[in-house]
Formats: sequence, C-alpha cells, structure tokens
Amino acid sequence: MKNNWQEVAERIKNKTATPEEQQAFEEKCAEYQWFQEYLFDEDWPDFLSDQESIKEDALFYKKIKNQTRNKLLRLILFILVSLFVLGGLGIWGFHKWEEYYYFDATATMPESKIPDLMTYELLYDELFFPDFQLRSGQIKEIGSAEYQIHYQYQKRYQETSQSLEHSYQIVRNGFQHLGEMNPAFTQSTYPMFLAAYESESMREMAKTLQEKNLEKITGLPQSSSVYGFLTFKEPLSMTQIFEQFGLSGWLSTEEATIHWLSVKNKATFQDQNQASMRMMGMDMGEGGLSFQFENTAYTKLNQQYPKLFPQAFVNSKPADTPEDYEQHFQSLLNYLIDQAAMLNYVSLQLNGAKEEFEAALQYVQTNGVKIDGLYFSAGRDKFLELAQNPFVLTTEVFETTLFSQRY
Repeated sequence: MKNNWQEVAERIKNKTATPEEQQAFEEKCAEYQWFQEYLFDEDWPDFLSDQESIKEDALFYKKIKNQTRNKLLRLILFILVSLFVLGGLGIWGFHKWEEYYYFDATATMPESKIPDLMTYELLYDELFFPDFQLRSGQIKEIGSAEYQIHYQYQKRYQETSQSLEHSYQIVRNGFQHLGEMNPAFTQSTYPMFLAAYESESMREMAKTLQEKNLEKITGLPQSSSVYGFLTFKEPLSMTQIFEQFGLSGWLSTEEATIHWLSVKNKATFQDQNQASMRMMGMDMGEGGLSFQFENTAYTKLNQQYPKLFPQAFVNSKPADTPEDYEQHFQSLLNYLIDQAAMLNYVSLQLNGAKEEFEAALQYVQTNGVKIDGLYFSAGRDKFLELAQNPFVLTTEVFETTLFSQRY
C-alpha cells in the first residue's frame, strides 16, 4: 500500500478516515510493534554489554588516574624527603668541615665541664700574669663557628677585691674584643730590677732603692699589709726558697703568702729593655679554676703532665715539695707547647709564641728551675724581715693596706 501514512494518521485523528484506511493503519502499527520487539530482543543484551564495558572502562580509567596521582604524590614526597635528607647531610657535613677547619672554643676533654680553651687560658695567664688569675668563665656558641667568651679575673693578692671582667668573640678563627679592655689588665705591676744582677750599674740603683723602700715600710703602721716584689742577688733553687723563707709546702704562713714565682728563662735576658714583658713564672698557691672545680679530667692531665694541677684536690694531698714546683713549671710549658694551636684565642694576649715556650723549657731542663724573684704579701714586720734576707737584692712595693683599706 502506497498510502501516505502520515496523512492517514491525520485523518484517523480527525475521524475522517475510511474503514479501509483505519484497518490498514492498525495492521501497519502492529507490524512495526513486532519489528520493534524483535529488534529489542536482538540488540538489548549487546546494549547492556556495551554499558557494562563503558562502566568498566570508566572504573579502569579512574583506577589509572588514582594510581598515577598516588605515584606522583609518592614521587613528590620522595623528592622532598631526599632534599631534606641531603640538606641535613649537607648541613652536617658543613658543620663537620667547620669543626675541622675552624677552631671549636667549646670543646672539652672527656669527663670535663671546662672548655679546653678556658684551661689553656688559666695556664697561659699563670705563666705570664703575676697580678691576675682566672676565676670563672663562660664560653657559648652564638652561631656557626662563632663563640662568645666571658671571663672573670681576680687579683692574686686580693681575694675580696672586685673581679675584673673581659669579654671577646671568636668568629671563624678571628679574634674580636667586645668593648674596651679594662685598663687594669695593661697595668700589671712588673718589677724594675728583675735582671739587675746582670749589670753593675743596675745593682747599685737597686741597692739605693732598697734603702728608701725599707725606710718607707718601717714608717707604716704595724697593722699594715704590704704587697710587693723581692729581687734576688742570684737566682735561687726551689729548695733554697723553702729554706731561706721558712715556708711550708703551700708557700705561705699565717704572716706571709707568696703569690707568684718568677722563673729565670732564656727569653728574660735576651733584651734588657723587654725584660719586664718576658717574665715567666708560676703560681701553685691559689689554683684558679682547678681549685673551684673538682674535675676528674684534670687528674688525667696530671698523669700526662705531672703536677700540672697540683691544687685541684687540695684537701686530699700532702703539701708540695720543691721538686713538685720544679715539675709543675716544666709541665706548664709542655702543656702550652702541645696545645699551642689555642695561642691565637687566649683572652689576655701578651706574647708567648710556641718557640719561646720551647726555648724556656730547654733552658730550665739544662739549668734547672731557678727563681730570680717573687711576688708576696705580708704584714709590715714580716715583709721587712723577708726584705732584709741576705739573698735579697732589692724590694719593690706595689700596694699597702691598713685594716683592709688602702693606706
């Protein structure tokens, strides 16, 4: 039938179609319905299969996307951790390099709370400074290879006097003072006639000075205390010091205390004009840091350098002998020579190259430890008694006190 089915559908809708058109249209619709059902039965499983495949593909792509994202995150995390580890290793390596290349001012010996630099400072000051003694200090790291050092000093003959403070920094092996140095450190009381016995004219001047000083000391009130220096006519051995001045192993009595012993050494007399700046000596009566801190590390140092810290455990040892003093001075020089790398970082830099220590050590090993003068304090009468000892060439008075007040 070649009818236009769209026109027939319009006429059926308008109820103008003939019975024959109505019947033909219904037959055609039935035919199409069957054909549609047929196609549905044939194609629906494939459609469902296609939909399942699409869903599986979507899940697969989602899985791939998640795996890719996770791998990317793990890669980023791995890179960050690697950078962190490499950065840490780099910083550690840099610090190790700095420790090797730059001086570490906080380094200590095993079992020690005192930095090695502070120990070296104490012994260096003992060798060169008759007036001052290191009593306490603090060394702290303030940056990479940067250290701040603060020391407190005490006058050897005035335990109750106000402490003298000095601060400085070490920055990548560079030495920097913090503020102005206390003038007291540059005004140490060095004797004028230490090497007087080397010159006839100097001996005559020393005798004249001795008469005047004895006259002034005699005029002081009996309760006065006098601090000064005795220069000997010839250097004395430690045994002679003990015998002539009637002192115990502590180099002190109730009436007198020896604070520092000047030891004759090669450098002292190389240049008479610099003699006062080349004095070397020792102090075993105070002890400094070793007296304040019962440090087992110092005991081990005493094994390596005998009598280096003889007063570290003053309450558990007998009085020192003249031989102990002689050994102490040689150990003092040996330690300063072995640890000479710290010479550039001591607080009160004066002199004392390693070669000078070696020359002094060689001199005393050859000639013995001889004392050419000593710093001491005593009451007026005891001072006069010691000053008039037949071995004394001259006396120099640096300070007098009366009832603990300056006279």
